[in-house]
Amino acid sequence: MGSRLGLTTVQVLILRRGGIASTAQLLAAGEEWEGINIAANYRRIQHICKGWWAMPGIAAELVAARRAGGQLACISALTFRGIAGDSKHKGDALHVLVPHSASRRRKSTADGRPIVYHFARRAPSGRAPVVSAAVAREQMRTCTALT
Repeated sequence: MGSRLGLTTVQVLILRRGGIASTAQLLAAGEEWEGINIAANYRRIQHICKGWWAMPGIAAELVAARRAGGQLACISALTFRGIAGDSKHKGDALHVLVPHSASRRRKSTADGRPIVYHFARRAPSGRAPVVSAAVAREQMRTCTALT
C-alpha cells in the first residue's frame, strides 16, 4: 500500500520518525517483513546498520550517529539544525547521545572522524535521529571534549 505521493507505507513510517527507523519500530507500526524487504530491494529505503533503516539520501551525520549507536547530539546536533554555536566549539568530532549502558562503542566514523559519546541515564528516545536544540545546548555546556 502506498501514499498519494508515491511513497510506500514503509517510507512513510520512516519519514515520520525523522528519516531513520528500527526494524522493531516498523513492525510495531504494522509493517511486515515482506514490505521492508521489497522497499529495500527496490532501493526505496536503505539498510544502515543491524536493525536500522533510512531513507536514501539522508544526511550522513544522522547515519553516522545511528551507526555509532545513538542520536546526533551536542555541537553536532546544533550544527545540523543550523543553529550557530560558538566558533571555538567547532570541530571534526561527531557527538552522539547513547544509553548509559551502551557498549561496543566505535572510536571513529567510517570516514575517520572521532566520536564523542554523551551518555543518557535513560535510553534516548528512538523516535528522533537528532536530539532537541535544548538538549544539545545543555550537552554543550557540560561537554569536556569542547573545553
